Parts: sequence; structure tokens; C-alpha cells
Amino acid sequence: MQLNRFMIRPFVEQGLRTELGDGDTTGGFLAQDHDPVLTGQIYAKGDGIVCGLLLSDETVKQVEPEATVEYAVNDGDRMEPGTILLKIKARASTFFAVERCVIDWIQQMSGIATKTRRYCDLVAHTAAGLDAVGVTDIYVAKEPFRIAAAALEYMDLKARVHVVEFPLKHAAIDTETAVREFMRAGCRTMVSFGGDGTHRAIVRALGRRCVEMSLIPLSTGTNNVFPSVAEPTIAGMVAGLNAAGLLAEKSLKRRCKVLHVHSPAGPDIGLIDAVLLERDHVGNLLPFDAARIRQIFLSRAEPGSIGMSPIGGLCEVVGEHEDEGLLVKMGPGRRFQAPLSPGLFRELSVASTTRVGFAVAVPFRGPGVLALDGDRDIRLRDGEHATVTLVRDGPWVIDVQAAMRWAVAHGIMPAATQHPPTGH
Repeated sequence: MQLNRFMIRPFVEQGLRTELGDGDTTGGFLAQDHDPVLTGQIYAKGDGIVCGLLLSDETVKQVEPEATVEYAVNDGDRMEPGTILLKIKARASTFFAVERCVIDWIQQMSGIATKTRRYCDLVAHTAAGLDAVGVTDIYVAKEPFRIAAAALEYMDLKARVHVVEFPLKHAAIDTETAVREFMRAGCRTMVSFGGDGTHRAIVRALGRRCVEMSLIPLSTGTNNVFPSVAEPTIAGMVAGLNAAGLLAEKSLKRRCKVLHVHSPAGPDIGLIDAVLLERDHVGNLLPFDAARIRQIFLSRAEPGSIGMSPIGGLCEVVGEHEDEGLLVKMGPGRRFQAPLSPGLFRELSVASTTRVGFAVAVPFRGPGVLALDGDRDIRLRDGEHATVTLVRDGPWVIDVQAAMRWAVAHGIMPAATQHPPTGH
């Protein structure tokens, strides 16, 4: 959709009202006969994608209709430090009035555009990998901002692209609905982008059909344990080989561990951690307060991660390949600092750690809030309790690097890119 001045004018007017109020104090000191016409330019101080030029242009014109604004680049262009974006010719008082608004529009909109382009590139690179090995059909969900669909719209792909549409709720349930629609369409291999919470929603949607799905979970952030870091192009190639039935070696993928929760609120799942917090509330989006953590059950205790997992991992390591989890009880005992979020360390005291095998129900007793993979979803009142049981019954997670090495060793690659198999 192309923006025009009519569409953006109300936002510009509101921005000016918020910024100027009753008028610009600095520019007001300039008398009419001492308000010269000046020429200025706005340039980039970092790398990114240009956006917000029309909003900045309209901001200038709202204050001084006779001003001229010359575009040195267009929205959507790439910029680097020193790139000139706009050249403005206006009275000195206008520069005083609009400077902050103009820069704010470009900074905010360019920041959004830059991040959006990054996500578009992730999808496009994945699709390129899928296409290279002969996948015939690619399915993407039509999410609110059409990132995936827009990323593939103008790509020269041999594969057919299917955009799955459904009524959006603008909540985690949309992820679950998309997964069910993919399954209904016959998809059995999925490349997913997101964190622990996103992949929890995917596994929850799969339910008992987890055994049918092969998954390549890719991380888009830093505070994640379940998804891996891999180049999307290569992940797409591996997904394509799997869809074609060429990754027959059992060691290349393993069903992931799942924390099964039974509480007064009903059944639920987690992938990495179940945490009991005291003096907290459901829906709280703030980082966990270390002093309120009472008990943690981890499917993976990884010292090289961020969040709850390193609390256990710094005491005792439990990896994804091990058929057990780690129960961590907080209290007087071993004191140390752990990274609860990127750049944020907090001191904790761990009373005990215990390895817990599969199918053992671990009790969590109220009062408190039970958080699953960071989401505070379940309230436990005084006297209520929940149980959390670890089972390896999630979807098959593919090891991207191992799969590529195996494909080369068995002559599948690079032949698959020359005479591609088919799959979806």
C-alpha cells in the first residue's frame, strides 16, 4: 500500500501538536525581518532501510507550505552512514519548529523498516534454499504485517507459493491456527522463526500429531534456548531434502523434550522451563524478579544460554540429548550470579538441584504463578498445586549442520541442486 499525504496528515498534525504545544519558543524569538531562508539536509548516521520521508516532508509543509523538500533517496532504499536523505529549504524558524519531529519520524519509521527487512530476508533466504533443492510448494501464513507473503511476492521461484489465510486474533493463538492450517494442507516439514514462546505455541498446536512434523526452529533473538542459530538459506535446503524424503538417517533428527503441565486451569505445555513465582500475577510482562523464583523445572540446563536455563546449567548441565531434566529449588545454599536476560545479571541462591527422569510428575504448590517458557499463564491459589512431567514426545527437530554433512557424504548434495527432487 502506497502512503499519501491525505492518509498521514492526521498523524503529522498530532505529532506537531504534541511537540510544539502553543508554539515554538526558540523560533519565536526570530522577528519576521530576521528569519532568513536557509538550506539544510538530513543524513544517515547508521546502516538500515530508509522510511518516513513523506511524513517528514508533510511535517515541514504543515509549518511552512512554501518550503521545498528534495528527496535524495526513496523509502525502501538502503542507507549507510553519511547517506543524504532529505534537503530542505525553509525559513530558520521552520527548522527550529520541525527539527525534532522530522528526525523522529525518520528514526522511528526507518527502525521499523530495517527490522522488517531483516525478517523478510530470513523468509526469502529460506525460500531460496527450498527452491534450490526442488521443493514444489511453499506455504506461509498471512500474518498481520504480511512479512512472509511480501518477502516472496516478487521472488523468481519455481515453487508454488501458497499464502494461508484465516481470521486473525493478533495473539499467540494465530500461530497455533497457522500450524493447524499447514497440517491440513499436508505440510510435514516446517521452518519456524521465533523464540521459546513461539515454538511452545507451535508444539501446543501440533498436540498428538507432533510425531508427524519435522521442525527446523530458527532463533530471531537472544533470549532463547529451544531454537537454533543457522543460516536460513541452508536451513531451507535441509528442509527441502527432508520434505523429499531424503533424510532417512535417524541420527539427523530427534524428537524434542516437552514439559506436560496439569493444573486447575487445565493441561498445558512448556519446552524449556516451568517456573513457580511468588508474589507475582498472571500476564505480567516484566522480567522475572530473581527474589520471587521458588522452583524451576528445566528440560535443558544450558550454561551457555540466557534466562532460566543457566540457573540450573551453572550448577549442573543437562543437554537436549539427555533423557532427563533438572529440578532447581531456590533457597539458602549456593549463591552466584546468572544472566536472566541479555546484559542483566542477578544474584540467586540455589538450595538444591535434582535430575528428574521422564514420566516423573514434579509437584508445584501454590500460592504463586506458574510461568511456562517465560509466559506467566497459570495462577495457583493457596492449597492448589500443579504437576509437570517431562516426556520426549515433541516434533522431530532436524540438526541442520549434521544433515548437510550427511547429505554430502551420501552423494545427495550437491546433486540435489542440479537434479532437484520434489517435495513440499
